[in-house]
Amino acid sequence: MTVLYMLLFRRCTNSRTLTQLHAHLFITGLHSHPPATTKLIESYSQMGNLEFSRRVFDTFPRPDPFMWGVLIKCYVWGGFLEEAISLYQEMVNQTQTQISNFVFPSVLKACSSCGDLGVGGKVHGRVIKCGFESDAVIETSLLCMYGEMGYLDDACKVFDTMPVRDVVAWSSIVLNYVQNGQAREGLETFSQMISLAVVEPDSVAMLSVAEACAELGSLKLGRSVHGFVVRREIEIDASLNKSLIAMYGKLGDLYSAEKLFGTVSCLMTTASWTQMISCYNQSGCFREAMNVFVEMQEFKMEPNQVTMMGVLCACARLGRVKEGKSVHGFVIRRAMDPELDTMGPALMEFYVDSGNLRGCHKVFDAIREKTILSWNILLSILVRNGQPEEALLLFVQMQTQGLMLDSYSLASSLSACGAIGFSQLGDQIHGYIIKTGKFNEFVQNALIDM
Repeated sequence: MTVLYMLLFRRCTNSRTLTQLHAHLFITGLHSHPPATTKLIESYSQMGNLEFSRRVFDTFPRPDPFMWGVLIKCYVWGGFLEEAISLYQEMVNQTQTQISNFVFPSVLKACSSCGDLGVGGKVHGRVIKCGFESDAVIETSLLCMYGEMGYLDDACKVFDTMPVRDVVAWSSIVLNYVQNGQAREGLETFSQMISLAVVEPDSVAMLSVAEACAELGSLKLGRSVHGFVVRREIEIDASLNKSLIAMYGKLGDLYSAEKLFGTVSCLMTTASWTQMISCYNQSGCFREAMNVFVEMQEFKMEPNQVTMMGVLCACARLGRVKEGKSVHGFVIRRAMDPELDTMGPALMEFYVDSGNLRGCHKVFDAIREKTILSWNILLSILVRNGQPEEALLLFVQMQTQGLMLDSYSLASSLSACGAIGFSQLGDQIHGYIIKTGKFNEFVQNALIDM
């Protein structure tokens, strides 16, 4: 495909212009050329029309390995992870199709996001069979997959066998340690990277390091890491700036968080404003959190769902019912979360803290996709407000809905059983806890109380 057609694709800013270019390619016969078809598949996906991408792919006689890889990547981008895995398996079953190394990172990402270790392991085997075990990008994708699914030993094995470890690989293994609750080991690995002097850390690498310092609760270590960033002249971009603010906020150093927040105006993104609200909330400075939101509005910064959840938390703690209802109205007017899938639990908590149980029930009923979190909040509310019978009816409803009960669900239901002396159901729940192994401090205390 010529440079001219590549420029034409770049100028397609909507579905209408892309469809016109598609028709032109069909008339000129270029639709039968793999590069043109592959670019069409990608372009339709970027316009949010994955169905058309699949149609273009299905009408091509013999898709090449790169075309398969692009379509799989498009499915992963669109969040259709199981479909991406199915497409990969379809490609593997077509023995005449040689698999490109370009395919594997997308498939491994789909496996990790789905938590499907079985398929992930088979993909790993296919990587070895195809001779791509020395491909740095694929190896990094493998260690990310194992780490994200909690299989840290397997991630370390992949890392240890990598012939070349670039800064992305080092950053990934540090992140894996931190995400799996081993922050100290993550910092030790980072120190090893620095002492070996094989790669130079970048801003992405420092994100995990800052998070590790916060997890360990060491302000001294956190300041040392910040100093390292400054001394090495590592660029503090918006992401690293937010991460350092979060670190100082968790460590209780609001002065340093405020200083970082106000240093460079171009780094004052929605994420950094939101993080500052969170820092104040964590430190119990709820008025300051509200003030930051007011300033954010004055700066014409667009808040997101996380921002509004932070503001709701501040309203609830300050007992500002009127302002909290205004936040709810703001969310509705901006259509920030029409189905209340994300903000529903936060709104429920706000109305409960404000003593408005009716408002809490209304929000719960309005949530389209009710997660276990939403159910648990309502269950806990009913128990706390002396309505154990209603709580147990809700618990039964949760079971009939096929929800995966967690320790919070079980602890609340046990408390309800104890409140009305319903020992028979309590014994059944106890048996379920033993059978499933969902035994922790919350459940233990609830069993003792019952």
